[in-house]
Amino acid sequence: MTVAVPFGKRLKQARQKAEVSQKNLGILAGIEESNASAVMNQYERNTHIPKFATVRNIARELNVPTAYFYADEDELAELLLLYGSLNSADQKMILENIRSLKQSGQRHNGEYEQISPKPPPTIHDK
Repeated sequence: MTVAVPFGKRLKQARQKAEVSQKNLGILAGIEESNASAVMNQYERNTHIPKFATVRNIARELNVPTAYFYADEDELAELLLLYGSLNSADQKMILENIRSLKQSGQRHNGEYEQISPKPPPTIHDK
């Protein structure tokens, strides 16, 4: 059984969105000019997977989070792109909101159920 590697798909999407050629991206990411186009093409076809340091360089040049290239699900990839486009204050706010959501709900059968707060004690509870 073959497992699909998301790297090449994500790389091509980000590169095309940035409107940069394979050769220029390769050069900007530190790949030798004479090999840049061919190497980037191999990365996009998942023929070769770059070292993590190279992925970080590519991510920096495309202005996307490094983790984006490894996201299996399209929704997670989109979330990473959106999160990465925010300033650090907004990123912290989003993270706090997610933590709050996780703590306030309990997952049951794939869905979050709200946990109702206990009602205040009444005179009959004493």
